[in-house]
Amino acid sequence: MLNKSGWKGLGGASKKETTREALLQQAQADREARSEARARSKAATTIQSHWRSHAARALLRQQLLQQWHASYASAAAQPDVLLPAPELRAGAVRLLLAALLPFGSSRSRKMLASGEPYIVSSGTCNSSGDSGSSSSSSSRGSNSSSSAMAVRGTLALLLRSIGSSDPALNYTADCIGPDAQAWLLQAARLCQLCCLVLCSSPAASDPVVDAAAARLLQLLTCADSWGRGDKNSSSSGAAAMPAVNGSLAAQSRASGSGGQAAADAAAAAVLSRLCQQPLPLLQAARRLVCSSSALQAQQQVAVESPASPAAGMLQAKLVSTAALQRVLGLCLVLLESAGSRPEAQHQLFVDHFVLLVDAAPGMAAVAPATIQARLLQPAVMQQQLLPAATQLASSGRLSGTAALHCLANMAQLLTGCSQQQQQQQRLATAPTAHLEDSTTAAAYCRAALQLLSAGTRLRQSNGSSRQQQQNLSSIKDRQRAQQQQGQSSSSSSDVAAEAASILQEGCWMLGSQQHLLQLLRVLSSHSQQGMVQWAAYCVHLLQDTARISTAAAAAAAAAAAARPAGAASDTSQAAAGSGQLSTAVLNVVAFAPGILPGVWRWLALAAGLPLEAPLQASRGLDIAAVAGGPDGLAQPVALVMGLFCRGLAQLLQVLDDTDLHQRQEPFTLGASRAIASTLNSLVFHTAFPEKQQRKQQQQQQQLSMPLLPATAAHGLGLLTQYAPVVLRGYYERDARQQFCQPNLWTEPYSNMMAGLEAAQQQQQAGGVLATTAAVVQALLAGVGLAAEEDEESGNGSVRASSPLPSPAAAGGASSIPGLRTGALLLLLRCAPQCVPFAVRLELFRQMLEQDKVRGRWQLSPAEGGPRPLKVTVRRDALLEDAYRGLAAAGANIKARLQVHFINAQGVAEAGIDHGGLMKELLEATLAAGCQPEYGLFAASEGSNLMYPNPAAEAIPQGLALLEFLGLMVGKALYEGILVNMSFAPCFLLSLQGGRPGLDDLAALDRQLHSNLLAVKACPPEDVESLGLTFSVEQQLFGRTVQTDLLPGGDCLAVTGDNRLLYVHLLADHLLNTRLGRATAAFAGGLSVVLAPSWLRMFSPSEINQLISGGQGGGLDVEDMARYVKYSNGYSESSATVKMFWRVVAEMSPEQRSALLRFITSTSRAPLGGFKHLQPPLTIHKVDCAASPLAFLGGKDVERLPSASTCYNMLKLPNYKRAATLKQKLLYAIGAGAGFELS
Repeated sequence: MLNKSGWKGLGGASKKETTREALLQQAQADREARSEARARSKAATTIQSHWRSHAARALLRQQLLQQWHASYASAAAQPDVLLPAPELRAGAVRLLLAALLPFGSSRSRKMLASGEPYIVSSGTCNSSGDSGSSSSSSSRGSNSSSSAMAVRGTLALLLRSIGSSDPALNYTADCIGPDAQAWLLQAARLCQLCCLVLCSSPAASDPVVDAAAARLLQLLTCADSWGRGDKNSSSSGAAAMPAVNGSLAAQSRASGSGGQAAADAAAAAVLSRLCQQPLPLLQAARRLVCSSSALQAQQQVAVESPASPAAGMLQAKLVSTAALQRVLGLCLVLLESAGSRPEAQHQLFVDHFVLLVDAAPGMAAVAPATIQARLLQPAVMQQQLLPAATQLASSGRLSGTAALHCLANMAQLLTGCSQQQQQQQRLATAPTAHLEDSTTAAAYCRAALQLLSAGTRLRQSNGSSRQQQQNLSSIKDRQRAQQQQGQSSSSSSDVAAEAASILQEGCWMLGSQQHLLQLLRVLSSHSQQGMVQWAAYCVHLLQDTARISTAAAAAAAAAAAARPAGAASDTSQAAAGSGQLSTAVLNVVAFAPGILPGVWRWLALAAGLPLEAPLQASRGLDIAAVAGGPDGLAQPVALVMGLFCRGLAQLLQVLDDTDLHQRQEPFTLGASRAIASTLNSLVFHTAFPEKQQRKQQQQQQQLSMPLLPATAAHGLGLLTQYAPVVLRGYYERDARQQFCQPNLWTEPYSNMMAGLEAAQQQQQAGGVLATTAAVVQALLAGVGLAAEEDEESGNGSVRASSPLPSPAAAGGASSIPGLRTGALLLLLRCAPQCVPFAVRLELFRQMLEQDKVRGRWQLSPAEGGPRPLKVTVRRDALLEDAYRGLAAAGANIKARLQVHFINAQGVAEAGIDHGGLMKELLEATLAAGCQPEYGLFAASEGSNLMYPNPAAEAIPQGLALLEFLGLMVGKALYEGILVNMSFAPCFLLSLQGGRPGLDDLAALDRQLHSNLLAVKACPPEDVESLGLTFSVEQQLFGRTVQTDLLPGGDCLAVTGDNRLLYVHLLADHLLNTRLGRATAAFAGGLSVVLAPSWLRMFSPSEINQLISGGQGGGLDVEDMARYVKYSNGYSESSATVKMFWRVVAEMSPEQRSALLRFITSTSRAPLGGFKHLQPPLTIHKVDCAASPLAFLGGKDVERLPSASTCYNMLKLPNYKRAATLKQKLLYAIGAGAGFELS
């Protein structure tokens, strides 16, 4: 057969055969399809079975409820009708329990295990559908309404029955007799149903039903109330206690000797069954706490806002409080009967009580006074709740905001301060008797540490406990549990804001002075470790609340960025409020009388530190007890010392020199010296620890009190951060007015170098200074010193924020054992005063030389260096011409300068610039810039120290000229040229990145500083009579300018309460705000040449030495003669040379400075002596003919001395007489002929 193409077909013979793998895959797919079909069929059958079972149970429940309504609804509706006890038990109660909480039902087991509420609504059930809901929704709504009516009616019947004195009508009469076991099971089931009803959320609850359920719960668990006549018990919402005497227990005692015991046993058995499944009861207590808190908040709003509806609010609060008192009372009965149940079962109940009730928001505020008193019993609070909270927080089961709520409730109970007292009694918190017991105080501190630490874990679940959430298997269950606890899933920002709000509103009393002082007194009297416990408590309050405040502030910033413009948020207010708690604790530690001295005494005894140090002591300034550094200290000692340093750093911010030297408060000068020497040694040995001492300290640490890891980390962090801050504060005060030995600061360094003397002798000249290449390379790279300083102190922490480089990584290795590059960098960063000034000066010089090498600044263009900057300057317009020629140079100012001077006659001077003209230009330009006619600088009274004129910013180009002068000062420092100007310490501190304070004002205006100290020391009642306000008036170019120190400060009077704020605000304004722009302009020019971090190695007085060579700049003739060189035939024994030194020795200091300026073009001796002058000072012989009788009065050499300033060379003719030499020399140095005299 032919196909379309004419070929015969093959009848399928060419079809490809199916492979074995394909057949197997097809078979596998068929099996999977059949398996899936069977699974679908089975699932459908199972669903149908469950649905049929559910429908059958729902039908049965409906039938039981219909039967209940048919039989007992009319009786329940009539207040005076009482059913016989057997009929009530076997009829109404049995039908209700069978319908709502049947035995063996999986739903019942689930509800009892997890505390899932049984919602009983007063109206129809709210369904998820719309108005056109299905018939099934209507059926569910009718069933809910039917069950609600059944619950209300049964509760009413039971309350009437139990209130009856007739045994035949009293439901509790069957607890004795043959039906006692059945009655027990039913009564326990009734209690569980009451708890489940009380667990429902406030939106779905009925206050009447809640009150009745709580009342019934109380009656069934207390045999003393059985059979008391109660006229109000017929009302289902009765809340009042029965008033008629006579009890069923008394009647049963009359009928049998064991009646009372049997009744008590029955009530105890009901309680025991409740304790076996405690979650329903505890969830009920938690829900009632939340409801009472909400009602309390609504009532407060209604009081503050008269427009708010308040009808019925008081009655609702009374009903809610009564129900809460009964349920919490029942919980406390279980807590107080600890020995009547197995230990594990009771501990489980205590744990769940802490997780659900003690951690409920506002529990302490809404709990009745009787409940609070029972909670505060030592057997409950001290022995159960506090240890349980400690264990739960440490295990992670209690964390986040739940932990903070628990802390707030316990603190409010123990301190007697409620949330409502926050506004009126924040500063008037009185000590409480509950914390006078040392055991309770210690247990509270342990719990507070764990709860605060757990409260910082804000990203964890915000529920009551992990274990409880694990019991809830589905998402729907978790959502339901969150809803019943008054919680909802929220973002991390909401959680942070909530945590901050808890600290602000619920834990405010923890920062009160009375509370902290009471804890310190009680704990310290208990044992020596009491100080450690108190310090740990304060440290956690400082650190953990600060972390929460930071998280809330970050959340507020993120929310503000995402929030529409104009929308309000309370997150930032909560963050600020939580920060106030940390500030309050810090202020108590710093300013409360006796705290810091007491802590220092404890440290002196516990760690072997000196309590006081005499001024005459010259040895023992390197404290051996801290020679191992912070890591070598015992953890308790490091913790207490960290808190001490944090408090002292806060105190030093307001402690003036008068307090330190005259009043000697809070420490004597001897104690201040001891503190300074201890911290100086500690900071130094942080970088250079002594290994043997550290080993001994670590052995002592193993025997000391163990601390929580978080506590030890907090203490060590505070110590390493604030020890250098306090040390710097004492050093600056000693620099202003000495109270320490001069060698105190460098004693540890000297001791270390003395131990390495043998190693130093093997090095080249200069010892350690000759082996600092790695340090210089690291400093140039910005390692260690370029880190941002702490804003509060202006200094970095002891430990670098990033790992310091090893010697090899830094570009070289120190050849001296123990002097590691990273360690020296660390010391230079946090405490440069510990390194001698000579060492730091040499490092600074090497840094400059290395920078010149890296930038090729000293090379000629032929050698690959930059082209020199050429500038022509008229001597009668120095500042203007120098500014015009060099202001725009930028970093190129580091290059060589070629200066040409034009004299007053307009003629170019003959000097050739090889460095000397540049030196004269720098000195003359800076001297001209300081002249009063320019108005760029002002001088302090008495000391004549320079600082920028605050009015310079109002002068045309004033800020630009200040920036240029900063550039010139930087060039002078870069070239090692000394200039005749000294700056005020406060100005230099600002250049270093610090913030001057009150005591620095004395260098600018001593009278104003004295006046501010007088205001600070003025009696509080007399301050207002001074008539001061938070504003300042200043004169600017003949007009008065008023500046407010605070918004509206001209209307805010200075009082005894805010005088300290006024003093420091005014000092800050004068030193920082008023000088801010002028200082920033000068610093901008200086930083072009020198990195600000380089200057942080020096104190302000040392920077003045770098600039001007120190006060006066006097010339040391012996040092000059020691390092001078001679050339062209002169030697030390030459007659003319000997006459020259005699003449120089007879000169006045001004003449010597003029001589030095004549030779080197600068009037100041090199810093560190003439050995640092490069090129060396040289006296060159100039052979001149003279009369042979010149020695006897004949004609001497007529030629004047000349100089080559570029080479620091004095060209001295060979005079024969000393008088001639003196005359010619004085004329030459005083002629002022520039470079035209030769």
